Amino acid sequence: MIVGLLICQHWAFTQCPDGRYAQKVFDDIEIQNDVLYGNAIDPITGNPMDLYMDIYQPVGDVEQERPVILLAFGGSFVGGSKDSPDIVAMCDSLAHYGFVTAAIQYRLEEQVSLLQVSKMIQIIYMAAHDGKAAVRFFRRDAAEDNEYRIDTARIFMGGVSAGAILSTHLAYLDEDDNLSGIYLQALNDLGVGFEGDSGNPAYSSEVRAVISIAGALGLPDWMDVGEAPIVSMHSIGDPTVLYDVGPPLGAFWLPDMYGSGPMHVRADAEGIRNSLHTYAGSAHPAYNTGGGDFDILAEHIEYIADFLAPELICACTDTDGDGVCDDVDICPGSDDSLDADMDGIPDDCDVVELELRVFLEGALNIAGTAMRADLLSNGLLPNAQPFSQAPYNYTAAIAAPSIPVDAVDWVLVEARSGIPATTGNPQTVIVEQAVGFLLSNGDIVNPSGVGALRFTSLSPGESYHFVVRHRNHLDVITATAIPISSQFISYDFSTSAAQAFGIEQLIPHGASNIFALYAGDYNSDGVIQNTDYDVWEMDPSILNSYEPADGNLDGTVQTTDFDAWSGNKAKLGTVEVQY
Repeated sequence: MIVGLLICQHWAFTQCPDGRYAQKVFDDIEIQNDVLYGNAIDPITGNPMDLYMDIYQPVGDVEQERPVILLAFGGSFVGGSKDSPDIVAMCDSLAHYGFVTAAIQYRLEEQVSLLQVSKMIQIIYMAAHDGKAAVRFFRRDAAEDNEYRIDTARIFMGGVSAGAILSTHLAYLDEDDNLSGIYLQALNDLGVGFEGDSGNPAYSSEVRAVISIAGALGLPDWMDVGEAPIVSMHSIGDPTVLYDVGPPLGAFWLPDMYGSGPMHVRADAEGIRNSLHTYAGSAHPAYNTGGGDFDILAEHIEYIADFLAPELICACTDTDGDGVCDDVDICPGSDDSLDADMDGIPDDCDVVELELRVFLEGALNIAGTAMRADLLSNGLLPNAQPFSQAPYNYTAAIAAPSIPVDAVDWVLVEARSGIPATTGNPQTVIVEQAVGFLLSNGDIVNPSGVGALRFTSLSPGESYHFVVRHRNHLDVITATAIPISSQFISYDFSTSAAQAFGIEQLIPHGASNIFALYAGDYNSDGVIQNTDYDVWEMDPSILNSYEPADGNLDGTVQTTDFDAWSGNKAKLGTVEVQY
């Protein structure tokens, strides 16, 4: 009943091209019951006992190296078995997803042992030793018979309640943890060290990740940098294994254990990849609500599959060799693992391309439909960006390998956060700047001459205003903030005066009704006034030069540039663009 409800679920995260490991991809599975994996001394009888596991495999699977998930049942270390319905359901479902799964039996104590601190600590050690033997069993099989075709770098260990406690101690408790007091004494009394003697010696018991359902750890300090990632599910009010700190089972005489809350605080502090899923209420585990909440159990399986996905390898085409299949490769041709700002977008594709259109009044042709490229045709347009000096102080060393054939001039574009002010001081903040060429049709392209401007520091879902700056025209800022809803965004200043924030920030051309930036801001301070005339008047006749007072951008400073200034005198840019 439980199995049937679980295996039909389809989860959203798909790392492999066919959905393997994230959803049901195999119709049938086979179960090998009672596979012998080890032998140890029974703490109840004092006699040797065999240790068994049930192994679940997908039928018809041809994969040669498969991940395996070992799961251990709950029962306070005094009861339970590998036939526990929740363990069976999880093993069955995950095997349909393409995992090999194993439900392990481990040693238990008598119920009366709950009254003895040393025996309770020792049974945790013994259970962890058995789990380690089960891990080593699969590594031994891979080295000898290879019956199960296990990828020994991808062995995962998990469990429920006591089984989760087994798993956390298996993964995190080792000789580097400097045990002391009752913990050291209990281990020494067993006399078999951290690895135990439950079977399959000489093989590693390391696991790739831990699955903890209502689990805990003796001390969170046992979790160290570089150790196994962990995913946990836990009810906040769990009275059996506390989410926070306290003795298990409400048994005040037992040592405190540290539940999922403090374990994940420690994992964060140590840089261990982790994921914590909490539930309201006191159910232990969270799906144990009366007759059992199958939806919560199914949700646990989703969390497990999602969390393990980054640890898996799929048989698929990986053209760029970054370990990500082509059909789910976020950034083809680049390494998807490189994400310096940790926003989930690989660095090489963490780019927003901004298609901007703007016209300069001084360069418009008579019809007002395009701009002249006189600076380029006269050989005066520089390859290096011209905004390194005051007031811009944009010092990035950017030079174009070649200049586009229809380039009018350079422009500086700023992405800004905040809400623009109409008076007083600027209220927007520069997030990122970029330079590019303004083409005769009004488009702005990046310095390569091909493609839009590229921004790498903008956050998806946020909105930004954009400022366009030119060295002798009045700068403008977008009237509205543009949301970063995709990798490609666009804005056109030329369609209406309302496209620029503020009053009369764009001048219409009578013939074409194109709106353009005002010419005449020769000192680049955001205001067209007498100080701009002063720049022109200092040398009103300069031939074949790239000058700020060349208002019509023809390469010559002359009377026509005075005329450009005079017609726009007293125009004010908004406080956001003024220097």
